[in-house]
Amino acid sequence: MNKQFNTIIDNLEVINIRSFVDVQKCDDFDCGIGFINNFFQKEAYESDLKNFARTTLLFDGYNKRILGFYTLTASVVSFHENYDGYRKFEKPSGHETVTEIPALDLSFFAVDKYYQEQGFGRVMMEYLYKQLVFEVGLYLGFAFLLVESLNHCTEFYEKVGFMHLIGEPNCYLEKHKMVIAFPNIVDYVIESTRKRIESK
Repeated sequence: MNKQFNTIIDNLEVINIRSFVDVQKCDDFDCGIGFINNFFQKEAYESDLKNFARTTLLFDGYNKRILGFYTLTASVVSFHENYDGYRKFEKPSGHETVTEIPALDLSFFAVDKYYQEQGFGRVMMEYLYKQLVFEVGLYLGFAFLLVESLNHCTEFYEKVGFMHLIGEPNCYLEKHKMVIAFPNIVDYVIESTRKRIESK
């Protein structure tokens, strides 16, 4: 990894959107997808204010730019009883036949074009996973993180631990429902932390 990458990492700030006051920098954010930009610039703040969602942004203090953001909402994952992932999921005693599992929905996850294809998506996902393990998971019970991935993003989500919720990926679909179980999030955090320590 180059020097600038490490400098940016060292200067990242994790901020809730309600605490971020620079509206112009929000307007400058561009991930390359119009409806995601529109949500971030026009809807994310109010959704957060009204407790419909929680939006967190990563601010690059070195370049004074918003690197990316992610938005979480409460949700459930509905499994068909014959789905392989459902059969493998260890359900609490007395809930063996339940088909709706408490989850969080990763409604938006976007990186500014300036930072794309450089590894910052993985960095942002690590921040999200750590937030879920060390903060959210202490006070809220959820078994899965759910995402509805755009077709061209499924490979990225697979690399950070997500699996397809229904059958095999279909390249003709615009979006794909994918999930990662909470224990796998914990494992990812442990492994990424180990690698980061070893690389120093």
